[in-house]
Amino acid sequence: MTDPARRLAAPGLTARRLAARQLADLEQLSGGAFEVLAQPDADDNRFLVSLDTHGISDGPGIRVRARELFHIRVPDTFPYRPPSVFVDHRRWKGTPHVHWGSLLCLYAASSVEWSPADGMRGFIDRLVTWLERAAEGTLDPDGQPLHPPVTYTSTEAGHVVIHPDLANRVPWSTGAVSTKPVETLFAWCTRDGSRLEVVEWLSVLDTYDRVLADDIQAADNQGRPYFLIPTVLISDEIGWEYPEKARDLAVGLEESGYAREQLLTKLTRTSRLNRILRRKDGDEDLDADPVAMLLGTPSRRIAGTTRLAHLVGWMLNELGGQITSLLSDLETGPQQELTDKVRRLAHEWLDIADLHWMQAHEMRPRSPTAVTVAPQPRGCAASGSWPWDAAPLARPWPSTASEPASAILRSSTSGSSPPASWFGSPTAMPTSAGRKPVP
Repeated sequence: MTDPARRLAAPGLTARRLAARQLADLEQLSGGAFEVLAQPDADDNRFLVSLDTHGISDGPGIRVRARELFHIRVPDTFPYRPPSVFVDHRRWKGTPHVHWGSLLCLYAASSVEWSPADGMRGFIDRLVTWLERAAEGTLDPDGQPLHPPVTYTSTEAGHVVIHPDLANRVPWSTGAVSTKPVETLFAWCTRDGSRLEVVEWLSVLDTYDRVLADDIQAADNQGRPYFLIPTVLISDEIGWEYPEKARDLAVGLEESGYAREQLLTKLTRTSRLNRILRRKDGDEDLDADPVAMLLGTPSRRIAGTTRLAHLVGWMLNELGGQITSLLSDLETGPQQELTDKVRRLAHEWLDIADLHWMQAHEMRPRSPTAVTVAPQPRGCAASGSWPWDAAPLARPWPSTASEPASAILRSSTSGSSPPASWFGSPTAMPTSAGRKPVP
């Protein structure tokens, strides 16, 4: 018998036709637990499917109804790349591995975890397992690779490299310096083109003492200018995906205890301090420093230890930098009416501004209090895979319509193979290295 993995891509069989054939076979064998409600049209590559999920138990995680609808988008490269799946509702917004409130991230590293031989049966199996774990609230258990909040980074925003440890500066630490739910401090940084490096954390008082000192060294030994980035540490998880609009981020920060007005004030005062540094450095361009902000939230969990800090950074566009610089000038003068007008303009800018997230890189040794920072690509960014069973598929089909969709791949006789119609005629494609074919 020909290995199924050698028959995945039949000549002339498009990705959508292959997916449709596999889904139709699943539907036929499921006894009503799985249904395909809509096929892709000429301009789309989405299937609408219905899953009987009444067998998924309630837990501390998401609430799953007796039957759920899912949109499955099949890429042109299927089965070599997995499909994606999303929902029409926002009921699961804020759940780990849910992007934009509706896109379900089933794979931490699809290049490792997805096998073309699994086809749509493996994908639906993964979706059912995801729903079970999400309902249990165990998608991110203690001691396992954790999905940090996703940021969609921009190359134009540059890179920020984090060197120092926050230690007990984080407000959620048992030995925290402050008991407030929100803590603010400054990152003492150097810059070299679009590369920013955090070399030290400073309290507000230490920052003013250093910048205003007569003997301040405004550049390092390599001539790279020092400058400040305001940093906000909050005890709450804002969400599992950071927004692309400044307005939405400001709302999330305000809900966590950091007011919108505080955000503008911190940016304005940082701009003023950085201009003092440039004057002491003899730089003619007082606004040469980038206007950015770092945000830290509790992230990775290790049983019995303090949750580590996940840091992200975002850069203001040129208009935002000009507004904060202007506010910095006006706040030191008597023009109160003009200052109020510019501040109103700043709030209006926050309502329409895009966020430009920097690519962040961790340069810290791992420790219970270390900062965890990593560049966030589109998709799940946890290192390694989830703690799921990595055994090859050997899950067959239900025998009655009363069984939930979770039984599609988990009941009846064990070891059944997908129908031969899944694969079309044989091709010369070898089995992926290190992967086992479907039994």
